[in-house]
Amino acid sequence: MPTAEDTIAPLGRRERKKAETRRAIRGAALEIALEVGLDGLTVARISEVADIAPRTFFNYFSCKEDALVTDGVGAAPQLRAALVARPHGEAPIDSLRAAIIDSPLVAGMEASRGQALQRQRLIQADVGLLARQLAQFSTVERAFAEGIAERMDVDPGDLRPATLAAIALGIVRVAIRRWVADDSHPLTDLIASGFDLLQQGVLTEATNAPRR
Repeated sequence: MPTAEDTIAPLGRRERKKAETRRAIRGAALEIALEVGLDGLTVARISEVADIAPRTFFNYFSCKEDALVTDGVGAAPQLRAALVARPHGEAPIDSLRAAIIDSPLVAGMEASRGQALQRQRLIQADVGLLARQLAQFSTVERAFAEGIAERMDVDPGDLRPATLAAIALGIVRVAIRRWVADDSHPLTDLIASGFDLLQQGVLTEATNAPRR
């Protein structure tokens, strides 16, 4: 049976080149930040290491911080396409779960585990970077809300798609924080566990713990 990714058209040569340049910029930004710290990170230095013109940098990222954090802007279109391509009749939360866990974004973090953890530890330790990452996640959240609205055939302003998308991205954010703190489990397992808690109703059960 074909997966959602099988139904998404492969990138053309121009798109592949842009994706390669985007990865080179992100790799350069991380390399510099680890070597000299965030204070030594500049667009000029990133451009030099990535072998691009400084003006080219701004075709991909609005600021140096965005080159360090999770690339939500770059991933959002493909994540939305994967969500929309899920089987007809599948529950929205199941579609979100599969689109996230099977996504190139998460797969890339797992494949480059050491680098991804270094990147996320930098982000979690810096308030400014964390704010930029949340902004990137907001882009993905909007893309997911649009995709769910399309699948449900409802108005984009409907509360349900936006709520489901926000819950799904909340699960991802918590999973990443747990992964950074303890990387003994794959990120995909942590994301799956978050969705399990939601779908099993554990998060809506009353607690018997006494009040303090």
